[in-house]
Amino acid sequence: MSWQEIKQWLHERHLENEVLDHLVEMVDPQMKKVRGHRNMLREPLSICTQYGENLAAGIAGPILADREKWSATPQLKALFAGSDNPEQLLAAEQGAEPASYLLLTMTRTERTIFGRKKRGEMVIGDARMQSVTFTDHKVFPLGTTEAEARAALEQLSIETIILAASRKMMAVLAELSDLHQQQSNLKAISKMFGGSSRGHNVFGVQPIEQKEKLEKVTALLEETEQDLELYRSKLETPEQRLESLAEYLSRPEKILTSQPFSLILDWKNVIVDEKEGKAVTLALTRFSLPEEMQRDGVLVGFE
Repeated sequence: MSWQEIKQWLHERHLENEVLDHLVEMVDPQMKKVRGHRNMLREPLSICTQYGENLAAGIAGPILADREKWSATPQLKALFAGSDNPEQLLAAEQGAEPASYLLLTMTRTERTIFGRKKRGEMVIGDARMQSVTFTDHKVFPLGTTEAEARAALEQLSIETIILAASRKMMAVLAELSDLHQQQSNLKAISKMFGGSSRGHNVFGVQPIEQKEKLEKVTALLEETEQDLELYRSKLETPEQRLESLAEYLSRPEKILTSQPFSLILDWKNVIVDEKEGKAVTLALTRFSLPEEMQRDGVLVGFE
């Protein structure tokens, strides 16, 4: 290995360490005290990186267009149908200049309509059809060439996976803290209802209403303690939390998914089976973060 290669390796290692330290700091700084914490996360980070590269390579597009005459491109016209100020969105800048390539994402809504539909040589008068609307458009400037754009998409994918993983871990740790607090509160309530003779009448018998409340509190306390035990087995110590984070990052396909799909839309943005007349084929990618978001996206380039 040449000295230049060694310097490059050290530079990349330093950047990787910065990413790992930032990740640990976000989730739980206590994990920094675990010996070899960076090494435990290197392989999961490598898995995320490879996954991000594959994801970026499979994103639909580019749709090539003239920025000043974007509406002359049928795909963009269909995606921005009914949208306000698409010109402002498409003029997204990267530095001082408008970006030549950008990622366009949006929310897709389908609704059922009824109308005339041609099927073969027949025309059905009251056919059930699906109309498509794209809203909440967002753009991410990526670069001046498609190669730069794909590289930026890799970075964007990896950052999204890491941020989603950290949010998930922080949410789980917050839930663990809440369970501890709930356990403490339930123990206090249980003691109040059944832990002293003040909860009984002069004959040493609990009132029925108070007994029922105690039974409910006891059942909830048992359920809380079972949940706590489940969390403790994976998250009680910094070592366990680090192992859980490594395991989570090792499965990026559970965090961020992408699925290519295509639609054929007529001039009214109604889904049709075949491309005829002014119909346009849209090749898109569906991005999903479980329990967080689902959006459609495509790479757009300006010539």
